[in-house]
Amino acid sequence: MTPAQREVVHQSIQALDTEISTDELIQPLFDALPQCPHCHSSHLKKWGKSGSIQRYRCKGCLKTFNNKTNTPLAKLHKSHLWEEYARCMMLRLTLREAADICNINLRTAFLWRHRFLKAQSGKNHDKLSGIIEVDEFFLAYSEKGSNILTKQTKPRKRGGNIDKRTKVGQVAILLSIDRSNHMINPILSADTTA
Repeated sequence: MTPAQREVVHQSIQALDTEISTDELIQPLFDALPQCPHCHSSHLKKWGKSGSIQRYRCKGCLKTFNNKTNTPLAKLHKSHLWEEYARCMMLRLTLREAADICNINLRTAFLWRHRFLKAQSGKNHDKLSGIIEVDEFFLAYSEKGSNILTKQTKPRKRGGNIDKRTKVGQVAILLSIDRSNHMINPILSADTTA
């Protein structure tokens, strides 16, 4: 969510004394800027409901979706427990403790934790502040796991020896970190002389 959208949600929560569901919070955000998550078209029409959640159909790509499609909350059930589970995560409880408090399966607690952490991981991407430390380091080039090999370098027997002076067969990585432990580690282009 953008900061403006977060502020709208925050004001909505403060204005209401009763508890509201996550679905009721997400719908006004979608209504403010409705667009297809697949092709980003704004030409939509309502396409029935799935339970209490409104579904839409894009007139451009003809795909159906709801307001949580392509978000971290997509295809997750028991939305009334998400807030309680987030509170357990903030308290740094173990998976078993969080599962007991929310009355959910241990596997569900594990999957939710990874889904929410993955959504949070991109939050401060490419943003560093304060004192920043930067260093360049080199790793051996590897195509392990790739179905299509480019054969840029000769094969090495169990890692082999790499000429560290010429940096041939190595990939340069620029590691940047600030004092808040936000980290950026992009792979640099092969020619770093420019």
